[in-house]
Amino acid sequence: MDIRQVIGRATKEGIKHYGDSAAEKFYSFLQNREFKIPKCQSCGVIQFPPRRFCPLCYSENLVWVDVPKSGRIYSFTNQKRALRFTYPDVIGFVEIEGVGRILTKIEGEDLKIGDKVELDFVEVDGGIILHKFVKRK
Repeated sequence: MDIRQVIGRATKEGIKHYGDSAAEKFYSFLQNREFKIPKCQSCGVIQFPPRRFCPLCYSENLVWVDVPKSGRIYSFTNQKRALRFTYPDVIGFVEIEGVGRILTKIEGEDLKIGDKVELDFVEVDGGIILHKFVKRK
């Protein structure tokens, strides 16, 4: 079994075991190459990772909003082993205005904190689509 199959299987099993309706909806948006997360209509909190309720006011009055397609690298590292990522993949946090920091795969050469990055998607085995950010040229 190659790494793409392992990542696809781990993602599907993770959704099935740990997921809830918010996780399922999040991954269904990714399938359509849409990056959306919930925003609380009661208090305005935008949340990542997605939840079925607001972690601040506990309201279930949520609406799904598009995540802006650009941001800046906040931090990053290479992992020899990590769920959904393999060496030499770079994982890190991208700071997105109005949203906050999102853990994601980051691609590009000579990465530096503060570099501008753009939203993109990656398909892993089993038809799973994940988000990633790519350094602007």
